[in-house]
Amino acid sequence: MAETIIDANEAAMAARVATGFQFQPGSVEGFYHAIDRALTGFERPSFCRRLQNQAMKADFSWHRSAARYADLYSELHRDVASDARLYRGSVA
Repeated sequence: MAETIIDANEAAMAARVATGFQFQPGSVEGFYHAIDRALTGFERPSFCRRLQNQAMKADFSWHRSAARYADLYSELHRDVASDARLYRGSVA
């Protein structure tokens, strides 16, 4: 789940890419800090609305990830095939 959340820090909010509040797993202090930041943010309706809209626009589907994996596998296959041709040529 952490890989789907872009922390609502100043830079991410300015870039309009923030989708929520992150914290370090296993850190109670970090969790409390994230909750505090969220509560502070939600006291500002414009901040809350902007964060909500940004999160709703984010693409969490597998379509983009699947295409990236397919591209990676194709690239690896080309590299392996090329290496195999070079290897066969060197032992002939």
